[in-house]
Amino acid sequence: MKKAPHQGRFFFVCAAETVLNKFKTISGGRMKKAAGFSALAAVVIAGWMAASPYLTMRSIGKAVQENDSATISEHVDFPALREDLKGKLMVKASQEIEKSQSSNPFAGLGQMLAMTMVNQMVEGFVTPAGVTMMLQKGKPSMPVQQTSQGQQGASNEPSEKPRFNVKYQGWSKVRVNREGTDGAFIFRRDGLTSWKLVAVDLH
Repeated sequence: MKKAPHQGRFFFVCAAETVLNKFKTISGGRMKKAAGFSALAAVVIAGWMAASPYLTMRSIGKAVQENDSATISEHVDFPALREDLKGKLMVKASQEIEKSQSSNPFAGLGQMLAMTMVNQMVEGFVTPAGVTMMLQKGKPSMPVQQTSQGQQGASNEPSEKPRFNVKYQGWSKVRVNREGTDGAFIFRRDGLTSWKLVAVDLH
């Protein structure tokens, strides 16, 4: 007994719809899983990026304790730090000179000499050993004495591991200070999760 043509078409359409629905179910499940994994990965990456300055300071704290200037140097943008210190020290020097300018005819010469001295002092101080010493002290400041080689030296003895407070000042900038000290170290994001010291707050 032959089936009517419309019955064959009916079964074909039903089969096609069944296969299509099954495919949609499988594809939809896979897409939902892919979306879930993507969302989870995004959360993990965002968390890692947000925690990165704290992880950086943990690494720096360990390096400070072990007097590891090489590791500390990896987290310092030396040209940027030098320019920042030169600018801040020149402002201080200019303010002092302006106070005595009315009674000192050589104030202009003094400002030129101050600029030269600041440049030389900063160039000699902002080195791996100098930055390590600042971090050991826990606050940004210039050295009172230097070694016979013209550069300050960090302590050769293991020091206490410092505890740093980290405060975000925008997504790519953090302010770091050691507990119980004045002044602060300014770090900027370098890439996604790396941070480098670029400036200091001398106050």
